[in-house]
Amino acid sequence: MLYARNMRPPQFINEIGLLTEKTISVHCISLDSTDVNLLAEKTWAWLIAQLAI
Repeated sequence: MLYARNMRPPQFINEIGLLTEKTISVHCISLDSTDVNLLAEKTWAWLIAQLAI
């Protein structure tokens, strides 16, 4: 998924200053390797949650 600025969600929230060491990201189910590296660099916790039906 890309936003209007041609950025993926983690890139967008980093661009607007919301991705910090205090950020906790949840439901990270559509990450690519760039997203994973960005979250690992900027945040202290992130969670991949999958729904089991």
